[in-house]
Amino acid sequence: MEVTFKQIHFGHSIRIDEKILYLIESELGPATSIETLKTNLGYKEGRSLLFGAFDGDELVAMNMWIKLLFSFNSVLHTGYLSCFSATENSYKGNGIWPKLMLYCESEIKITGASLLFGYPNDVSCPLFIHKLNYQEQKQVRVLIPRFILWIPLLLSYMLKNHRKKIKQNIFQPSLEDNVLWKKIDENENFYQFEFIGSKIWGKVRNGKKYFFNFRYFEIGGIYLKESGHLKILMSQIFKLRKIYIIMMILNEDNPLNLKPLSQKLKAVSITKPINGFSLNDARLEFFRGMSDTF
Repeated sequence: MEVTFKQIHFGHSIRIDEKILYLIESELGPATSIETLKTNLGYKEGRSLLFGAFDGDELVAMNMWIKLLFSFNSVLHTGYLSCFSATENSYKGNGIWPKLMLYCESEIKITGASLLFGYPNDVSCPLFIHKLNYQEQKQVRVLIPRFILWIPLLLSYMLKNHRKKIKQNIFQPSLEDNVLWKKIDENENFYQFEFIGSKIWGKVRNGKKYFFNFRYFEIGGIYLKESGHLKILMSQIFKLRKIYIIMMILNEDNPLNLKPLSQKLKAVSITKPINGFSLNDARLEFFRGMSDTF
């Protein structure tokens, strides 16, 4: 068996397009359509790269990447989000997918990107960390009830970590670029809030606990010019009809991890700097809105 690697383009082969949908359905859950996939990937806008492993003409493994912009000490960097990782069952265990990922890395380096990152599942996470040398960042879920705004001293105490943070060496996604990607598939549940340059975006979700149905707002990303702006932005969110809880999932070391309200998650995010870039001295401010599944 001689496996080759190359970039994939939608629409060049009906057979490959159909195999992509098959791999998604068999490995990741119900597949949609190629057109929906293009939208989710920002493909028409030139935001995504697709690579595959081929046994002859047959696509047997794939990985897709979505481009996002990041800011580090006021300098923009390009990162690529790994997503839609899949290998055909009969080809698993042969080391094809890790080799494909190394090929992806070599091709993405040519673009001048600084970072590869992702939100892997339980199956791919050990491969990313132990075979591909990615670093993991533990995730937490923060639940902010509406009544917290009625206790200003408590909110002020929880934000002290954010106020004390050094403004330098912050590595965070460009909120504008993140929103631009997510607004491609904008619907009535997508909202943005702004106050004097500080911004929050996210989506209204429906939840259920025991016998109770409720609506909550999940934050996709935050940019704060001043920590005090968070309370004002949250007040705007809570003015939405029947919103009583705000949720955000972020990396554990994020200064906006309001620890009295957070709980650790099993899920992690992963990062791998490339092209000589380093995150050794960086403070990461990652939010779940960077994920393709948000």
